[in-house]
Amino acid sequence: MAMKRFTKLLVTCFVALLLCGFGGVTANAQTINESEPNDSKETAQTISANRETAAGCVSGSHTGQYVVEGTTSINDSDWYRVYLSAGTQYVTCNGSAFEFYIYNADGRLFDNATYNKPGFGASAYEFTVSSAGYYYVEVIGLSSSSVSYKIAVGGPTYTLDDYTVSLGKATFDYEDLYAELPFENFSFPDDAIAYTISINGVSSSSTNGVTITNSRSSSKISMSASNLTKTGLVYSNMPMCATWEVTFKYKKSTTISPRITFYYVYPITF
Repeated sequence: MAMKRFTKLLVTCFVALLLCGFGGVTANAQTINESEPNDSKETAQTISANRETAAGCVSGSHTGQYVVEGTTSINDSDWYRVYLSAGTQYVTCNGSAFEFYIYNADGRLFDNATYNKPGFGASAYEFTVSSAGYYYVEVIGLSSSSVSYKIAVGGPTYTLDDYTVSLGKATFDYEDLYAELPFENFSFPDDAIAYTISINGVSSSSTNGVTITNSRSSSKISMSASNLTKTGLVYSNMPMCATWEVTFKYKKSTTISPRITFYYVYPITF
């Protein structure tokens, strides 16, 4: 059977930012408080590296997440000792503004930055570890007043968002209806992947079902007419930055106005 293309494509973005990385849900996540004395390399508090996963963020279990909460001032350095694998790592920060310094096992400073985005959620600072081993992170406030902070050191934390596409009106005329969504033209975070796709504006009496294909992963999703929501996609690794092909299977001559919402998860890397 031939397929008819939609003639109109309207794209709108509904921002629903949910910070998984430093939210209140704990489950398998670990949040610990700083423990004094930790004012020097010699008294540094040993912590675990953050190893949160996209799937853990989506499920709310936050498996592998490891966050430290503390207070600091310009007169109060907090030191942490953490074992890191070689490669790209992150210091993910939240809370009040502060500085941090990263040292190798010998106490040599090789990176530092200032977190200055209080009130705007978590920010991540990338650094590279040349070889696996223990490293030290020093946190210090920017004023004499004591302020609170949160940090995670190691892999990135994750967050959720969603994106809605309105396809406009289209009429079935003895053909399937087909649309391409070229999301390469839109700005999604790096490494964003879909975890749920939901279609509204289409009744079960209008179509025999829907198929959606992701061009970059070659994954194909099939939805029955009675259930136009597909969950559990986080393990399929379907990049949001791709062309998504959508086909509504013909059932009868009628007009539909589909809206497709893509729920996605991505690492906080800046």
